[in-house]
Amino acid sequence: MFTVSVTVQPEPRGFNDNTPIVCSDAVVNYDLSLNVANIGLGGNNLIAGTTYSWIAASNGNVGGESTVAQAGSVITDLLTNSTNGNEVVVYTITPTSPGWLCWESIYRFSKCKT
Repeated sequence: MFTVSVTVQPEPRGFNDNTPIVCSDAVVNYDLSLNVANIGLGGNNLIAGTTYSWIAASNGNVGGESTVAQAGSVITDLLTNSTNGNEVVVYTITPTSPGWLCWESIYRFSKCKT
């Protein structure tokens, strides 16, 4: 008889953030690692070695959103609002921890264009 011990690694966890606002013709500049690091709002601070994949949902009234998956810890899209009202771009983020490649269920944040 023998045993097998399995190590269960945690996955990075962020929170849905609907508060960011950026003016038209400005770079989003949203730091995803700060989201995961914010334990007060639902992140779990597992940022060491975590990588990020992100993609924006298309918004016909906004130009510059990345509708093809991107990698990096900062969203760097330069967004342009073609209307006279606020528009929202929703980004879907997948953080992945190093090692065994644990990833969180996707979280989202919205960027409001004024």
